[in-house]
Amino acid sequence: MNIKGLLTSYRVKDFLGSWNMSVHEWLKYYVYLRLLDSNKRGSGNVFAALVSFLVSAIWHGFYPGFYSFFIGVFVVDYWNKLAQTTAAPHFTWVPIPI
Repeated sequence: MNIKGLLTSYRVKDFLGSWNMSVHEWLKYYVYLRLLDSNKRGSGNVFAALVSFLVSAIWHGFYPGFYSFFIGVFVVDYWNKLAQTTAAPHFTWVPIPI
């Protein structure tokens, strides 16, 4: 866990990457990147992201709370990606140093 990254992150991607770093890297390299089309890296990754969050939910257990949490986190992450591509170019974003 990267505590400074958790406290200073202003993007969902940075927050999730700082929470459980070893599992995040494993999911990224063994689930997410394998589901991406090699011609479309960087775009069209909604399916790969959803499957990665579902694998994480299955790993945590077969309880409805885990599925609703990880699908909710997927939705927040997807909205954040949409906001970065549409709204972020119109604003100057300067993180506050701690």
